[in-house]
Amino acid sequence: MDPMYLPHPETLDDIITDGLIEQAAYDTDFRSVTGVEFNGISPTGDEPDVPVEVRLYPAGTTRAGTRVARVAGGTWTWLTSRTGGFAIAELHGPQPASDRLLRAARTLWGNGPGLLVAHDDGTSSVVVLSPTAPVPLERALAAGLPAPRRALASVAATRGVNVRESADTVEFENGPRLLLSDDVAVDVGTGVNLVDLRADAALVSAEHQLLLDGTFPGAHIDLDVNSATARITSPDRQLVAGAQVLATIENDQWRWAWSDERVSHSPAARAAAAVHAFGEAHTLPLFTTGILPAGLAQRQGLIDAAKAATGIWTHTFVHLPGATSVVLLDHEQLRLPPATEAAILATLSAPVDPSLNLYRAVGAYAAFRGLQISGEDLFAPDTRRPLHVRVEDGKISSGPRGIPGDPGAR
Repeated sequence: MDPMYLPHPETLDDIITDGLIEQAAYDTDFRSVTGVEFNGISPTGDEPDVPVEVRLYPAGTTRAGTRVARVAGGTWTWLTSRTGGFAIAELHGPQPASDRLLRAARTLWGNGPGLLVAHDDGTSSVVVLSPTAPVPLERALAAGLPAPRRALASVAATRGVNVRESADTVEFENGPRLLLSDDVAVDVGTGVNLVDLRADAALVSAEHQLLLDGTFPGAHIDLDVNSATARITSPDRQLVAGAQVLATIENDQWRWAWSDERVSHSPAARAAAAVHAFGEAHTLPLFTTGILPAGLAQRQGLIDAAKAATGIWTHTFVHLPGATSVVLLDHEQLRLPPATEAAILATLSAPVDPSLNLYRAVGAYAAFRGLQISGEDLFAPDTRRPLHVRVEDGKISSGPRGIPGDPGAR
């Protein structure tokens, strides 16, 4: 394995990215802190890198820190020598105060938690706590993903760990092997992984969607978050089903319902909370990151993956002003009846992401539906005929064996 190349930062985004993973890991451990007290800060002094002593509650432990900037009237003034080696405008002179500058300050000072200390004169001191012992690598990566390749290089450089890289993986020496999508690390790749979940869910989800569309064609959905129900109305029938808001898509962002204050405390967010718990248990960062780019969520098939985690297999979209809610539906009429040849063939014809392990998808579907398998054949319970299944060129084809046009006819 070789060291991972980390170019010298040329922009504020580079500085922020370099601290992304380690800061997320420290923040996870810092959430239990309920109060802080500070000693050693003068609100008017301009000397750089002033040491600060911080007492953290409820534990009552003392941590060292450094005053690195002052905020007055919405203006950020750097008070640290560590900005001197960078030709980055935002690291010099007065700047509009922002969370981005706080994140950059944390990177410059070892990624420890960043705190604002309010003074009686209306100004605030920006303090970065000295980092403690590093969070174990796998847990740090899980906290910080999704993350671009540069963030991975920064972690490797900080910890002195060699890596092996390819187009879609980064493997840490004596550590996890991360899976990348569009050069962004999305999965720690240990134990349960997102790709397998999606393959297991693909055809099971597809058949449930076929049932919804066939039973309620052109359905209109009225969602009631407070009762966790949805009224499904089609031209010839109506049904009130259980409803769980999985996520909201708004301004090109995917926000899990467990992190959306509009619904997070309602009964309709329980399935999303279960997804979060599943993600924590199985180290799936995309399940435990509250807000993601909507395009990334779509490419990673988070709806199907969440179905596998919750066991609720039918979804719909409820369009609201400026946003779209992804809603899981559950009712006896939306659960699959016994398998039939027609339903099996229709399901196997449904579009499936060709990047998935399609053999695994077929096997998972057969297991879910209790279908007998013999070689490349599935047996329909109603007709007992062998249905020949082929996987080729990223597609699944199927048909009764021996019927003209069947790919397995002989």
